[in-house]
Formats: sequence, C-alpha cells, structure tokens
Amino acid sequence: MQNMQKPSYKKIEIVKLKLKLIVVLVAVLFFFLFSSELMNSLFNNRLDELGFTFSERVAFTFKPTVVGIYFIFSAMLLFGVFRYLSPLFSYLRKKTDYDRARMATVRIHWLIIIFQLAAWTVGTTAYYSLKGWEAESGIPYVLGLVLKLSGGLMGAIFTSLFYNLILNEVKTFLGITSIRSGENDEFSRKKDQISGAVIAFYLTTNFSYFIYYYAHRTEPADPTRLTLQLIIAGLFYAGISIALLLFSKSDYYRQIERLQNELDLLSTGKSDLSKRIVITNFNELGDMAADISRIIERFHELMTKIRETAAILQESAHSLNETVQNNVATSNEQAASVKEVVATMEDSDNLTKQVGSKIKEVAAKSVNTKENVEEGFSIIHKNLE
Repeated sequence: MQNMQKPSYKKIEIVKLKLKLIVVLVAVLFFFLFSSELMNSLFNNRLDELGFTFSERVAFTFKPTVVGIYFIFSAMLLFGVFRYLSPLFSYLRKKTDYDRARMATVRIHWLIIIFQLAAWTVGTTAYYSLKGWEAESGIPYVLGLVLKLSGGLMGAIFTSLFYNLILNEVKTFLGITSIRSGENDEFSRKKDQISGAVIAFYLTTNFSYFIYYYAHRTEPADPTRLTLQLIIAGLFYAGISIALLLFSKSDYYRQIERLQNELDLLSTGKSDLSKRIVITNFNELGDMAADISRIIERFHELMTKIRETAAILQESAHSLNETVQNNVATSNEQAASVKEVVATMEDSDNLTKQVGSKIKEVAAKSVNTKENVEEGFSIIHKNLE
C-alpha cells in the first residue's frame, strides 16, 4: 500500500499536532462562550437597572462559575478528542492500527458536535441549578439554554472545520485513495446544509434575545443608540456567519485544486501513473477523486500491457529478421548448388554428343569394312571358278 512506504512521524511533529488541536478547541470554545456572555452583559435589563458601566459589564462576562464550567468541559472535550484520535497517534508513531486511524479522521466531527451539545446543555443547566434557577443576568433558563446551544453549535462547526484543516496533512500521510465501506462522512457531504442550518439557528436565537431585551426595557430606547447597537450586533453576527460559510467552502477549494492539478498533469502527459490522488474530504469530491484514481489505475494497467505487447512485438520482429537473413543465406547456397548442377548437366550433354558422333564414325567404318569384305569374297570366288 502507498501509506506503508512512508516513514513514521517524528515525536516533535506529533506534539505539534496535539498542540494545534488543543489551541483550536480551547480558543474556539472560549470565543463562543464568552462572546455570548459579553453580548448578554452588554444587552441586559438587570444590569441596566443596576447602572453597570461598560468595564463592569466586561468583568461580569467572566463570572467565576462560568469560567469554572468552561475549564471543566474544555478538559473533558480534549480528553475525549485525544482518546478518540489515539489510533491515529499510534499509527503516526508506530505505523500500527491503520484502519482505525483512518476511521478516526472521518468520525471526529460528530464527536465534537455531540459533545458540544451535551456539554452546553449540562453546563447551562448546572449553572442555573447552582443559582437556584435565577441567573445573575436575569435571563430565563430556557432562553439562556437556547442561546448557549446556538453558540455551542457554531463553536462545534468551527472546531470541526479547523480540525479538518489540521488533519489534512495527516490524511495525506495516511495515503487514503479510496473511500471504504463505513467511511461515508455525512458531515463532509452535508456540511453546507449543516452550516446553513446552524447559522440560521444562531442568528434567529440571538436576534430573538434582542427582541426580548428591548421588549423588557423599563425605559424607552433611544432611537439613535438602538440603531447603533443593532448595527454593531448585526455586523458581529453577520461576520461570524460569513466566516463560517467561507471556511466551509475552503475544504472544497483545496480538494478541487488538488483534482485540477492532477487533471492538468494528465492532460500534459507529465503525471506519474503509479501514484493516486490522496483523499482529504470524504464527500462527493472524495468520490470523484477516487473515481479519477481508478481511471488512472486502469490507464496505467493499459499502458503497462501496451509496453509489454510492444516489447513482445519488438522481440518477434528481431527474431523474424534473423529468420529472413538465414533464409536469404540458405537461398544463396541453394542457387549456387543449382548453378553447379546446371554446369554438370551441360558437360554431360556435350560428352553425350561427342559419344554419338564417335558411334556414327564407327558405324560408317563398319559398313565400309563389310563392303570391302564382301568385295574380297567376290574376287576370291571368281578366281576359284
């Protein structure tokens, strides 16, 4: 497998990876918890009645009970994340437990989202319970819980997207080139819809709180101040929402860029057909990357067979050339032999003609001798008479 050819992660690299995961989780959780607390302090009917200044409202944001709950649940979530990612860390160190390491990178998003929902629910409920269900801010339990859940969900989605960005390098190291059964990441496939729903819930909840705040004011709101407050709050929540949408799309852009680079290399013939496209998103783009990898693999197999066939043909042509040369040499030898046979036959013919001529001469002489003998006998016979 492609991943087996890579060296293990160095210890310092694993430490850096863990530090990134810790910083992101702690920072995002801190931002959404205390930004929610800050907005609830700045727009708070009870604090208005008590005449709190801006600095006092900022200090009120960091209530000891809330800070304590934050540290407790941050530690719990970090423990859960590291526990869940332990097969991944094990693989990075010792190259063991590859299958579980792959699965951990796929399912970590849901762990964060589910834990965040549970933690915000339990934490808010515990806080109100400790305060006798009468919060210092004067916000009712149900409204306070919904506000914290909306912020918690936003924090969970941001954390998941940051984790996906951090783990991209690790996924590349794992050499994932296909999506196996059970690795279908619904979060990655539906993160745009999930992000949109969470943003809608977040905006609706927080602007509902503003309606609650202005509806329960004891004094009429100054129109200019009200407009300025709404503009500032609107810009704050709109900025967070737009940032989430852009961040959600950045995953697609990275994978599309990777696919585009590979297709460009294929079109120019510079691509290494023995390599495959590494999947970092287990969604539609991941499916497309896997399909392209399969096409490259089949094309590589086809090119290998073509090279093998060409080598066989080249060897056959070489053998045929040698055979032709041997046949030519044999033909030349046979032609020389034929010439010798023809020459021998011509000599035999001349000899035969000479023998025939001699025979004719002998026959003529025999006839003359016969005639002479007969003439001699005739003379003798006459003399006897």
